[in-house]
Amino acid sequence: MGMPVFNPTGVGGMAQLMGATGGFLLAYPLVAWLAGYVMEHGRKNFARAALGGFLGEVVLFTGGLAWLAVLTHSVAQAFRWGLYWFLFAEVIKVMMAAGITAQWQRRRGASQ
Repeated sequence: MGMPVFNPTGVGGMAQLMGATGGFLLAYPLVAWLAGYVMEHGRKNFARAALGGFLGEVVLFTGGLAWLAVLTHSVAQAFRWGLYWFLFAEVIKVMMAAGITAQWQRRRGASQ
């Protein structure tokens, strides 16, 4: 299942990458790599997981907002459409994911 980002029955493929979410979609592989790298190279705790998530969000929003700025010809408009609405929820998601990851690592370490 999952979200139909590249839905074959509707607008899909390159149209998705050229639209408003294109910068975010293209940034995701780098975000995943960076967050994973940060978590795997150091002590696996809440702070490390939160740092990885935070850095991933910085990369994600940098790519997404840059593309929105190109589309809208306005950095201010890109921030209004692509950042302000989502910022609070992203902080909550990073903290929840860091907590879950830290707990998972603790239990995984205890069972080994």
